[in-house]
Amino acid sequence: MNKPKKKEDLSLEELFARLDDMGVTTPEPKKEPTPAPKPQPKPAPVAEEVSPSKGAKFAEMEAAYVFMTAGKATVTLVSLKTNDRFTYELKVSDDEERIYVALMTGPDNNSSFQFLGTIFRDRDSYFRGKKSKIGEDAKGNRAFKWAWDHIATRTPNVNLEIWHEGSCGRCGRKLTVPESIASGLGPECAGRV
Repeated sequence: MNKPKKKEDLSLEELFARLDDMGVTTPEPKKEPTPAPKPQPKPAPVAEEVSPSKGAKFAEMEAAYVFMTAGKATVTLVSLKTNDRFTYELKVSDDEERIYVALMTGPDNNSSFQFLGTIFRDRDSYFRGKKSKIGEDAKGNRAFKWAWDHIATRTPNVNLEIWHEGSCGRCGRKLTVPESIASGLGPECAGRV
């Protein structure tokens, strides 16, 4: 009876060397491509400039959109082309279907706002209100319409700066945490938007 041969423990390199010695051609071993390291996403800058006393200038249209549609936002739009600036209050309706836009028309930062128009959430479109005392051709109306077209479509424009004044865009409370000032939303409200 034949005894079974004892198996030798060979490494792959030794096995291929023996096969080469016997004249057996072997395919090159497949080398798996080394996957490129996945790029780590950088957190998108929400605000370029932050100051607790002045609020923040938004760096991203998405951040400005979230802030402005959060519920109770005050925002200043600045045209770098004309150096005009207008301040608006945006408040969400009780049914959350519309956002009412008011333009600051007087010196009081808290009470000098007049109704301007409405943003309809289902279409992200702005329309000047029929009951608005501010005319269709008024600079404040044209400026908001132009800016909203860029904000709603998240299309950056180098001639537009969007600032908030340091209060939460959802509840209106003063922001004190630097991250909250940058985003325009307090920590609790950020989770609810």
